[in-house]
Amino acid sequence: MSEITLESIEHLSLLSRIALTEEQKKQFAQDMQDIVSYVDLLQEVEVDGTPLCHNVLDTLLHTPQREDIVGETLERSDFLNSAPKQVAGLVEVPTIL
Repeated sequence: MSEITLESIEHLSLLSRIALTEEQKKQFAQDMQDIVSYVDLLQEVEVDGTPLCHNVLDTLLHTPQREDIVGETLERSDFLNSAPKQVAGLVEVPTIL
């Protein structure tokens, strides 16, 4: 079983540029250790003879789909007029990062 140390949490914190307090580092180390322990437990499960799960893609390919029909669309000017901000004929959205 892998051991999650405070040093590994500090390294992850540095890589992800997330500032953590000492208490948060301890909590994350414990949470990560719990996850690793659970994965180790799952690896001990005997799965020989168990049928494979279906792939989501298989289900999608066999599910009836409705026909894609083009309906009414907004005029570009109506769409842009309903936008809170627009620049050069495009909708301006807030920066996320």
